[in-house]
Amino acid sequence: MRRTLVSTLKRRHNVWVILCKLYAGKPASSALGYKSEIHQQRYMDGNSIEDHFNSFRLLVAQYRAVAGTTSDVSVALAMLRNLNDLAT
Repeated sequence: MRRTLVSTLKRRHNVWVILCKLYAGKPASSALGYKSEIHQQRYMDGNSIEDHFNSFRLLVAQYRAVAGTTSDVSVALAMLRNLNDLAT
């Protein structure tokens, strides 16, 4: 399968088509897997906080793309739990 970088596409429609093909037909187990990863992800000392946020946002987007539903409040609380070790 030929891979296309979404960032190289010029039309929003082309990006949408690729993302639909990528995530279409994912089973419910994928949603559960993403949800589990969201709640288990932890910030690692020495890593960029920006990289951590981007990784977390990607997991949330993937979860929502496979029909997972979660509120923005739940996402914010999960992110705070991922960072709780920074306070110590």
